Amino acid sequence: GFGVGRGKTEKRKFTMGREYPVVPPRSLASLCDQIAPLLPIPVFFLRRHSLSLLRKVQLLSLVLRSVTASSPSASSALCLRELHAVLTKALNLVQFCHRSSRVHLLLLLPQLSIHFHDIGLDISTVFDVLPPGFLLDLDLRENALLLRRRSEPPCDPKGDRLRHEIIAVLDELRHERPPDPEDLRRIFFELGLQNRDECDDEMERLREVMMKTEEQEPEPSLSLVDLFCVVRYAKQLLFGIECSGASSVESADWESEKEEPEIPEDYRCPISLELMRDPVTVSTGQTYDRSSITHWLETGHVTCPKSGQLLKNTELVPNLALRSLISRWCTEHSIPFDESSEAAGAGGAGTLAVINSKPAIEATRLTALFLVDQLRSDLPSARTHAACELRVIARSGSPLIRAAIVNAGAIPLLVPLLDCGDPVAEENSVTAILNLSIHDGNKEPIVSAEGCLEGIIRVLRFGSTETMRENAAAALFSLSSAAALKERIASEPGAVDGLVELVRSGSIRARRDAVSALFNIATKKDNVPRVVMAGGTDAVVELLRETDGGLAEEAAAVVAMLARQADGIVAVVAAPGGISALVWVLRTGSPKAKEHAVAALLELCRHGGQDALERVARAPLLVRSLHSLLYS
Repeated sequence: GFGVGRGKTEKRKFTMGREYPVVPPRSLASLCDQIAPLLPIPVFFLRRHSLSLLRKVQLLSLVLRSVTASSPSASSALCLRELHAVLTKALNLVQFCHRSSRVHLLLLLPQLSIHFHDIGLDISTVFDVLPPGFLLDLDLRENALLLRRRSEPPCDPKGDRLRHEIIAVLDELRHERPPDPEDLRRIFFELGLQNRDECDDEMERLREVMMKTEEQEPEPSLSLVDLFCVVRYAKQLLFGIECSGASSVESADWESEKEEPEIPEDYRCPISLELMRDPVTVSTGQTYDRSSITHWLETGHVTCPKSGQLLKNTELVPNLALRSLISRWCTEHSIPFDESSEAAGAGGAGTLAVINSKPAIEATRLTALFLVDQLRSDLPSARTHAACELRVIARSGSPLIRAAIVNAGAIPLLVPLLDCGDPVAEENSVTAILNLSIHDGNKEPIVSAEGCLEGIIRVLRFGSTETMRENAAAALFSLSSAAALKERIASEPGAVDGLVELVRSGSIRARRDAVSALFNIATKKDNVPRVVMAGGTDAVVELLRETDGGLAEEAAAVVAMLARQADGIVAVVAAPGGISALVWVLRTGSPKAKEHAVAALLELCRHGGQDALERVARAPLLVRSLHSLLYS
């Protein structure tokens, strides 16, 4: 890649008296031939600079191809070597301009102009110091003189004026003022961005740069994320909703949904089973995410959720070492770690960028408000398209954006799409609700919205695609993490039954989210009988021998939770192969799964009565497995 700094260029030193490897002139001519087809750069504000470079490169190619000296002097060899460095720099610069977006190049105009200017001067400098005897032919000397002529002025005036106008737009957004639509239209038309397709191409270029390079811009106003959000806002504001092809809208945004990396089990909170953002340790030595254990304690519990031991106190000690490890893992997998971003919610943790600067947040908020208004459209395709765009925005948005979408009335407008008969609209709607539910402040409004919970459950049970059912399960998982909503969700007809059905027959992702939702629901003791009656115990016991996707560990956590209540104990003991499956986990499971299995077996022995105690005692290989745990 080509790094653009503040416009300072390296002053190359021509050191004499050293031997340098010879760079053949024809190799330099071939390098010129790589540069020439890429010029001029197809943006008006770099046209003069790139045309000037094109003329120099073409002349230089003629000169180099005509050189006949087979053994250049040491000084000539040095000049050719320096020329190779200059041409390589020129090729990198031109390639950078070709793969970058127009609006990004515009904001970098002063630096790029200086780079083009200095490359031209460097080419002239090389020929200034080239020994006279190197160019024997008179025509070559005349061509070399042409290469020494003037370079273009550092900056295109019209482009510089447009650059200041873009900066003014970013400044308006930074102060939470919407930019004037007519000013925005004029700027975009002058840049050649005159329809949705051209804006989509611009966004795709910005997305590719964000994926391939680390952002090293000198000023916050040059943030690629800011520019992306401004282009997305302008696309919606200036060119409206495209009412065809709504199902493919996601291809225009950088937040395309991908397979998420598997979260290491030590980094998951034992309560929520989500990635810990603020790990804290309680008096028993167990570590939880601060928000999860705080909810646990606020609901009146006085025991450690994982071990069942009585807590000596409610002090939460930050686990800084683990937090550092989790932060490093998130960085390696491009997953935002800052707790304020809340970007690692259920059903998908990672995004390529987090919207957290003022211009990006305000541009995204304005875009979201426009899209919420489009959900009121009479056109079904417009509503579907708006739901899809909101789905994408909510996935990577800040808490402020997610809250703004819900406060603007999005949930009641998304609910009808959950049962509209269009699979694309239904999938976009349930996924948008999932992504909005990541923000804790949105959970209550989502559950309270008329028909919303019912609609999510309908998609969970009868959705026409696997992705719809997966995202419905993830939405229930996310919503059920709120302590005040566990009972309301569990009491909704079909909720627990639908989750149990998915545990039995869903995809790996669907089963994982369904098991996690059952765990959240079961942490409320009054919900345990509902899980048992729906056949949840048998379903999760069957997963204890599962080897794919870490399901055995999550299933063991649910069994351990159920075993804390009398109804759950009876169900675990009665489940076909339940005790032997727990022993199997003791022998073959992960460390976390083994802890859950031991906790479940301990509860059966303590509170399951004589029958349960005898069944556990008779389990084959139990003693050997316990001994192995003690000495491992």
